[in-house]
Amino acid sequence: PVEVAQVRPQVVRDEFRAVGTIEAEETIEVVSEINAIVRELPFTEGQAVAAGALIARLDDSELAADAARAAAQHEQAQANAERGKKLAEQNVISAQELDNLGTAIKVAAAGDQLAQARLAKTRIRAPFSGLTGRRRVSPGAYLRAGDLITELARTDEVKVAFAAPERYLADLKRGA
Repeated sequence: PVEVAQVRPQVVRDEFRAVGTIEAEETIEVVSEINAIVRELPFTEGQAVAAGALIARLDDSELAADAARAAAQHEQAQANAERGKKLAEQNVISAQELDNLGTAIKVAAAGDQLAQARLAKTRIRAPFSGLTGRRRVSPGAYLRAGDLITELARTDEVKVAFAAPERYLADLKRGA
């Protein structure tokens, strides 16, 4: 038996089907950097959040007191240095004592910055805009450094992961 067909031009599509997964371009686990009790989780699961949005507020009572003490010590060091300058102009204190007062300001400023940095870690913010994942803790829970709070995924761009036959490798490109 023979089959005969009329030859006519038409578009031929060389395609294959594949099962794949869609993944976010960036996904992170939002964790605590300090040991503290969770006071507030102002997000809902699956909520879109902007970069810098508050994800969790941890107990800051001790760290706020530390920051206030460090700020007061910094102010005191500055006041002592001002008095020391006036006394140095009158040749009442030595150059060494004046240098010590200047160093005390730098040490107090560093302590103030350190206390403020620790205090800032009680406010966990989104590093980029995206969608939050499942809430892994509740208010009142004690978190240790590294404990997971939620996931955050940037979904404005996504990746598709799938397996393709090797013979199609050369044809795979953006837009294909």
